[in-house]
Amino acid sequence: MPPFLAPTVHTPPGYPQPAPHTPSSAPRAGRLDKGRPPRVGGGCASGVRRVLAVVLAVLFGLIGSAGTAFAHNQLVSSNPADKASVETGPATVELTFDQAVQGSKDLNTVVIVGPGDTQWQGGEPTVSDNKVTVPVRELGPAGEYRVGYQILSADGHPVRGEIRFTLTKAGNGTPAEVTTPAPDTTTPESGGGVPVWVWIVGAVVLLGVGVVTAMRLGGGSTR
Repeated sequence: MPPFLAPTVHTPPGYPQPAPHTPSSAPRAGRLDKGRPPRVGGGCASGVRRVLAVVLAVLFGLIGSAGTAFAHNQLVSSNPADKASVETGPATVELTFDQAVQGSKDLNTVVIVGPGDTQWQGGEPTVSDNKVTVPVRELGPAGEYRVGYQILSADGHPVRGEIRFTLTKAGNGTPAEVTTPAPDTTTPESGGGVPVWVWIVGAVVLLGVGVVTAMRLGGGSTR
């Protein structure tokens, strides 16, 4: 039996010829290309990046603030130097700190105590930026002299401490008749900054919120 042949359509001369039919390569509507993964929304991804950037910036800010809060004023040098030996008593004692000192009256105390608990400061201390200077009376007996100080830093934090020097040759001076209570350098300084646990808790909470927010945004972007 002869094979079936499709009828041939003859177009009269002068009429346009029908275009040959070719299969379309475009995917049908409603179907997904199984070879390609689902596309992630660009807006959500950029949102995650923004959240993480803000969290990191705030964390670095907290770390910087904490460093500033913990860096209290402290003595960096003195004249005479701590544990120095001098043959002649100094006319003044100069204390240099790493930050500025408040210079209002009655905020700072410097007491020089010599042998026999006698006192040798010659007046009230004066302040110039980060330097505190106290006049010294002409010293008397040879021996160890203690310079106790309590100053108020510009950030409001009180700083206490003590230096010592030794007079190797006795002088002709006499101690002060009116004594001043010496600063208590054996007790810890009173805290003027924020406790460290506050900064730690704040950083942990902020980091947790940022991670949770980023995870939610990231999870929603793949739907």
